[in-house]
Amino acid sequence: MALEAWNDLTLAEKRKIRRGFIRNPHKAYERLRSQAEGDTPEPDTPTPEPEVVSAVDIAISVTDGTDPVGQVEVAIGEITGTTGSAGGCTLSNVPVGSATITATKEGYENYSETITVDETHTSFTISLEAVTPTQTITIQVEDNDSASLINGASVTIDGEYKGTTTTVNGYDGFLNVTVPIKDSYVVNVTATGYLEYNETKHYENGNNIVVYLLST
Repeated sequence: MALEAWNDLTLAEKRKIRRGFIRNPHKAYERLRSQAEGDTPEPDTPTPEPEVVSAVDIAISVTDGTDPVGQVEVAIGEITGTTGSAGGCTLSNVPVGSATITATKEGYENYSETITVDETHTSFTISLEAVTPTQTITIQVEDNDSASLINGASVTIDGEYKGTTTTVNGYDGFLNVTVPIKDSYVVNVTATGYLEYNETKHYENGNNIVVYLLST
């Protein structure tokens, strides 16, 4: 800047230029040069504030571990939806933050999980477990020779230990067990003083499964 141009500046303008050299020498120099050449300096461009996201859309996919599951009621907080035949749905305007996602359908275990909703978490996959229908059957254990009922016999059904026979409704040698609904079961029974029993037994609804043990 020529000395004449500097002398034409007001005291406030001179102070502003000096402060500019201290804070940002390059920008202050450009402003000083443009004023010397008679140009109008460009105003400083403010830095835009980052946009605050308060809600996002969430894509949901529901399977049974292999195939998609339709007609599942899905909810995140108060936002709800239902999956289509392809097992998917979108929940719109879900508030960001921590939330609980739930999924329910008859024939499946209820699903619930705490999730984080934000711009980086906008899709979730849910795997539902099918409910296995069950029934209660009664195991009756008798001595093969005397027909006496035996308490304390250990009972295993399809490889799962179920307990020991005891007195039920005043009668010895009984055990009520809950098992998946089937036509037959592999029954294993052991008792002190008797040979181990292991056979596949057919079950007819309402009838006891009777096991006869042979003494050793």
